[in-house]
Amino acid sequence: LTDEDVQELLANGREQKAARERGEVIDHKPVVRIFAVMSDAYWLISEINPDKPDEAFGLAELRSGQAEMGDIYISELDELYKSHPVPPIERDNFWTADLTLSGYWFARKNGLRGKNP
Repeated sequence: LTDEDVQELLANGREQKAARERGEVIDHKPVVRIFAVMSDAYWLISEINPDKPDEAFGLAELRSGQAEMGDIYISELDELYKSHPVPPIERDNFWTADLTLSGYWFARKNGLRGKNP
């Protein structure tokens, strides 16, 4: 993740925390897409918990058709990135979000491809 990514993810996390204190939830667009080089797996990350900076929230699809929303641990992605001479995952520098996180989840759950997340 770039420093800019982290700052935007933390800002979204602070906004989400404030919304939850009011009993609301914000459906952010993902800020970053990380993908596996040798498979169709990807992670869309929309926010970082400001109280636990290793804990992000997003959508992960590790096997085709198995998209799940939930916690994503930055340290696990970092460990995976550093575990091989050629990193098995990369940040997608050319991707921008067209939908909110739940929009991507809904599309994947209903077999809608559209623009590949």
